[in-house]
Amino acid sequence: MLSSLNVARQKAQFKQKSLETVLSFGSSLVGAMFGRKLASRTNVTGAASSMRKMGTAARERGDIGRAEDLLEAAQESLIELEARLEEDVTALEETLDADNLEIEQLTVRPRKSDIAVQPVAVVWAPWIVDASGIAKAAY
Repeated sequence: MLSSLNVARQKAQFKQKSLETVLSFGSSLVGAMFGRKLASRTNVTGAASSMRKMGTAARERGDIGRAEDLLEAAQESLIELEARLEEDVTALEETLDADNLEIEQLTVRPRKSDIAVQPVAVVWAPWIVDASGIAKAAY
């Protein structure tokens, strides 16, 4: 999922790679200045390593830009989708509104086999309410 967390992660990776590059380049420079030979194998290897790290840091900077672009595109897409959803919901509400429904009257006649008469009974149980408002059964 695209989010600002991706952008933050890319920025953190760029910071880390930049710091590694600076430290590597600095150690190569110090080694060249205070070492025995200026063009020793260790100094050349360190300088090459520093250059590779600079390339990695530059790629990380590009990753930040791409992540920000992807996040922005995703946010614009979300806004468009929300607008389209709102339009669709409005259209559905208009078509399903109870005032717009056409009602057709249909008469269904019962068949004799569909009718079943059940016994009906009325029951009465007397209660008496005393002066304090409490009801008691009178049976």
